[in-house]
Amino acid sequence: MPMLGFLEYKTLLVGECVLAIVFAMVFLGMNRIFPQVRGAFPMALSYALLVPETIFLALGGHVSPVISVLMANTLTLSSMIAMYEGIVAFTGVIGRRWLLWFVAFTSFAVVYFNTEVNPNIGPCIVSLAIVMAVVRGFSAFALFQRSLQSTQSKTLRLFALFLSALVVNSLWLAWRTLVHGVPTDTLALRQMQVTIRAAEMVSMVASGLFFLVLTSRELVSRRRTDVSRDALTGTISRGGLDLELAIEMERFSRSGQPFSIAMVEVDRLQRVVDVEGRAVANATLREVGAGIAGQLRSTDQVGRFTGDHFLLVLSQTAQHEALIVAARVMATVGRLKMQAEPVTLSIGVTESAANDSTAELISRAEQALFLAKADGSNGCRVVLAGLGEVGKTPEARLSAVV
Repeated sequence: MPMLGFLEYKTLLVGECVLAIVFAMVFLGMNRIFPQVRGAFPMALSYALLVPETIFLALGGHVSPVISVLMANTLTLSSMIAMYEGIVAFTGVIGRRWLLWFVAFTSFAVVYFNTEVNPNIGPCIVSLAIVMAVVRGFSAFALFQRSLQSTQSKTLRLFALFLSALVVNSLWLAWRTLVHGVPTDTLALRQMQVTIRAAEMVSMVASGLFFLVLTSRELVSRRRTDVSRDALTGTISRGGLDLELAIEMERFSRSGQPFSIAMVEVDRLQRVVDVEGRAVANATLREVGAGIAGQLRSTDQVGRFTGDHFLLVLSQTAQHEALIVAARVMATVGRLKMQAEPVTLSIGVTESAANDSTAELISRAEQALFLAKADGSNGCRVVLAGLGEVGKTPEARLSAVV
């Protein structure tokens, strides 16, 4: 039976090594082919670190404990933190790297002391289990945060719940080791090692599959958006804008955090068509589209709504923040020249409201644009649901018009 347990342990290590190589190659390939996929490289690094970790564990009993135990634990902790970095990069939440590295360094010191100075495997298991619980807990929290603002909320929450279950399992292992100690019987100790390795293999496979699903869906969404590009301006087409608006409406209904849209018209563009021709007007539209896109966050979108109209979809942005974006856009575009004159924009802004439809939202933005044009070129107006026009007072007008 001891020999059987030994063979099972070695078999698990071999299987873990092979799977780690496969996942590392998959994520590395994804990062190379689709560099826009966030978090792929840290995930590839996380799995790559597991390859030498399994090798060092397999060498246990044949080499010095400093090499087998200490190096294996160091690689395990580094792999966990690399996976956390991948999740943070994907979710876009603020990481707590310094705290994790502090906890990991403390665990490293505990493992070193109980390997070299006072050989005792119990504290090593406890410290490693606690660190893994902390790292996975932080990862689960990042996924929960992201799920509140993502169209992949169910998958993100399932991933977070899975990591939370692993946190409970790690804490249970630490508690059990503290209370009952490490088994002194060889067979029982080997069985404990087999159970831990089996749990880690399940964790490795499930985490990799969850992340593959998340990144693949995001990649499909990005590719769909890229396909729906306007051929003239390079911004999103009308169909792409409809998709983005539907996504934002769903997120708003789920989280309650409003978003804003801005309808943008290039002033005096028809005069350019009449005087200099359509080619010059098209070039102006391309420059304006690029200028607007350069002032937006990665979560915002700009698309060509109609001939000389652009629509900005500003994710998780209130109307007063949308006015700041509008001012920035107008200042940037104002540096362009059209018929030796600066290019100016008229902008209508509105914010999402409860029970809004897409048509109602766009209608308010068009109403705000009409008011901005009535004031003359290079202006911005806001119309809100139930409140009508915002910006009647000179002070509000000053904040809304560049």
